[in-house]
Amino acid sequence: MTGRLDTLRARPQIIECYEPNRTAHLSISALERRFTKHLGQTPKQFINEVRLKNARRLLIETNESIANIAQETGFNDHSYFSRQFQRLFGKSPSQFRREHCTH
Repeated sequence: MTGRLDTLRARPQIIECYEPNRTAHLSISALERRFTKHLGQTPKQFINEVRLKNARRLLIETNESIANIAQETGFNDHSYFSRQFQRLFGKSPSQFRREHCTH
């Protein structure tokens, strides 16, 4: 399962929740149960967390707009991205950038 998780981390913006089940030869529900049992979160939660952590890195390392970072990390809805970012990190993307960005 570790190799599959590395794949998810490497391509978080294009992975769909149902894709890994084809590689693991499991039904979607069986994959979700195993995933939740071993990682304590659903595949969708895991993928969103990876995407948000990637967005956090981009907010610090680039001058890219927040809307572009949201799009680049797989969030088509800027408002949804901002809400999810706030939920995970306790700050809005713009607030996080102001506090952590030096450029």
